[in-house]
Amino acid sequence: MTGVQTCALPIFRSRRSGDMIYADFHVQCDPEMPLREVHALTHRLEALLNERLETRISCVIHPEAERRSGRSD
Repeated sequence: MTGVQTCALPIFRSRRSGDMIYADFHVQCDPEMPLREVHALTHRLEALLNERLETRISCVIHPEAERRSGRSD
């Protein structure tokens, strides 16, 4: 997905309640991406998961700036 560098799945949690899945995970994004674009990206990612998994899923997505080697940000 454009804008997402990696999805940090070791920090992935999910649970089911009835027919709903609740997921909580981190994604690393381009650190230069404006906040509005990051916010829109998380909504697109949740919609894509709903579509691909063919189930109802509610996500808490934690965007983080991608860590680039050699930088001290």
